[in-house]
Amino acid sequence: MLPRPMLVYRDAAVHRPPRDAVADCHQHLTTLARATTPNHDDLVDALIEAGRLESALADARCPVIDEREPRLVVARELSAQLGAAVWASWHGRPCEAYIGLAHRALGHLDLHDLPPTLRLTVPEGYAYYALYPEAYGDAVHAWASRARPPRVLCLGVRSIGTSLSAMARAALVDLGIPVETWTIRPHGHPFEREVRMARSLVSPLERHEATCLLVDEGPGLSGSSLAGAAEALAALGVPDDRIVFVAAWQPDPTHLRSSRARDRWRRHAVIVGALAHVRPSLAREGVVAADALDISGGTWRRLLPTDVRWPAANPQHERLKYLEDGRVTRFAGLGGFGEARRVRAARLGDAGWTTGVDTFRRGLLTSAWVPARPLDSSGLDQMFLAHALEYIAWLRREMPTGARADAGPLGAMLRTNVAEGLGDDWVAAADRLSAASRGWDEPAIAHDGRLVLHEWLRTSDGWLKADALDHHDDHFLPGPADGAWDLAGLLVETAIGGTTADDLVRRYGALTGDGTIAHRLPFHRAAYAAFRLGLCTLSAESVRADEARRFTRAAGRYRDALRAALAAASEA
Repeated sequence: MLPRPMLVYRDAAVHRPPRDAVADCHQHLTTLARATTPNHDDLVDALIEAGRLESALADARCPVIDEREPRLVVARELSAQLGAAVWASWHGRPCEAYIGLAHRALGHLDLHDLPPTLRLTVPEGYAYYALYPEAYGDAVHAWASRARPPRVLCLGVRSIGTSLSAMARAALVDLGIPVETWTIRPHGHPFEREVRMARSLVSPLERHEATCLLVDEGPGLSGSSLAGAAEALAALGVPDDRIVFVAAWQPDPTHLRSSRARDRWRRHAVIVGALAHVRPSLAREGVVAADALDISGGTWRRLLPTDVRWPAANPQHERLKYLEDGRVTRFAGLGGFGEARRVRAARLGDAGWTTGVDTFRRGLLTSAWVPARPLDSSGLDQMFLAHALEYIAWLRREMPTGARADAGPLGAMLRTNVAEGLGDDWVAAADRLSAASRGWDEPAIAHDGRLVLHEWLRTSDGWLKADALDHHDDHFLPGPADGAWDLAGLLVETAIGGTTADDLVRRYGALTGDGTIAHRLPFHRAAYAAFRLGLCTLSAESVRADEARRFTRAAGRYRDALRAALAAASEA
């Protein structure tokens, strides 16, 4: 039986009418066409949006099996031409002709017989994990320069593989290598993905002894998306030595959660589209110096005072970060994803909650590095609590999204994580809390989402909140949510209860005008603890031993908090 992991991830996709999604791409192309010299970041943004559109169209046209559906040829051409434009710009060449061809392809899209809305997914590498499409182009170019394959079939694994495969195609065309390209979609359990493709997709391989590049962001915990695609090709008669993975990093196959993936990742060559391919350019452009200190993946903890106990950190979940000359530069996202976080960072800085923004280029946001001491339980005085309360109240007032909060996914997560973390005896209590949440009509807030103590920094001038840009909008639960999430997080992380907690709840209500917060808080307090328990539990399974011990200790605290929240709700 496949493992049943705790729930921590959310579906961050948005649903848009097809014509609106096309109009978005049209706006990007119009902006590029009007520019005297197209801005490279704008080109990348257009490629990302074209890839999202093509991926959504392909999912709608080919929901069961991927095949060469004629109406998708134009969508593939749109992405391919924008990939060529980004490649040309990246190497200092004219790109205007490719923009014109992309504009023409967009005008020929056939939007008949589509569902009322398209599901536009979030390409996580572009949004969260410093994956640059140019790095994939350069990596494939370097490989092909050495290997000189006579012909290539380039298959992008949807969704992000759609635009990444367009970049791979551009690099191959630049070398004069004949290339055909399409996209495919994995299905099934996250640890055992399967790809269903028609034989027509591999006809170039059969005709020309071509090499097949499978292009995706991964691997994740399981490595099963690329592995499933390789198995599908093998089932159609493609030998292992003509299947090559193009991925963001090279894993140790023994650490992958899928046994099939462990086998497949040993069989195939891997091309790595690593950050190293774009790092020199970032230095030349003055975005981040070549000798800047990399403080990603938890290494920022080495800068803490020596008497501070290190918090747990999962390198796979952390944003890219550099430190130089009293400034910290972190990855905020490419295209519209990064721009939204730049705007939020500026607002938080102007209000005094964070250090704000100095610059934003190539998806990297720079702000001041402030010497500070992270909060621990000994610093939970009334001044801090008042500051934290004012902060989360400000977010509720100033950061509504315009949508309504949906407690349904949190209820499903609470039930699953309670069953896995506490046992079935506690599920009934979780279900009672979830039942109480049905029918609430609260605004969805672009909240902080992560109230852990070490992200509150004490400076000579007061308190600052670190890492406040995107936890409401990353690929973890809850997404934009009821403002009660942040208040619940503050209470869980500080372990405050009794009359002090009651007083904080009353003060929050007075600051926000939220008259029903006390009614909604028990559900959110349990849900916050259940989510953090799930996140720490899953992280403990994927990091090295010393880090796993930190996550296991943290999971124990959240397990206790969850048990206490359910018990209190049952007694009420």
